[in-house]
Amino acid sequence: MNMATSEDFLENINPAFLEEVEGGSGVKVSACFQCRKCTNGCPVTFAMDLYPDQVMRYIQLGIREPVLNSSTIWVCASCETCTTRCPPRCGARSEPVYYTFHRGASHWRHGGGPPFLKSLLVFVDRGAENAS
Repeated sequence: MNMATSEDFLENINPAFLEEVEGGSGVKVSACFQCRKCTNGCPVTFAMDLYPDQVMRYIQLGIREPVLNSSTIWVCASCETCTTRCPPRCGARSEPVYYTFHRGASHWRHGGGPPFLKSLLVFVDRGAENAS
């Protein structure tokens, strides 16, 4: 069994990830104080591999890979329950953060990301070509 060491974990931390996400989404992810109201209200957590509060925490810590390889950012129903439930003084809403990752998904079209997602993106691209 190949167990990850703490050194492996530390190598994957990128402090600039938080700034990148906050700049791209306009959401102050660093303000999230992990109340879990977003996760507790989300109607699609049953289909998520990371809960919304976990995504926010990984971003805060600069841990990129689990977030970018997560299905959570694609499962989001865009119902804005997380936004509604997020305490006003916090404002660290999950949904706009997910859209930031959607816009950056082009790297998945070029070899990264889960296989099912690459297949889906190819299918979507073909549909767009046929529609025009």
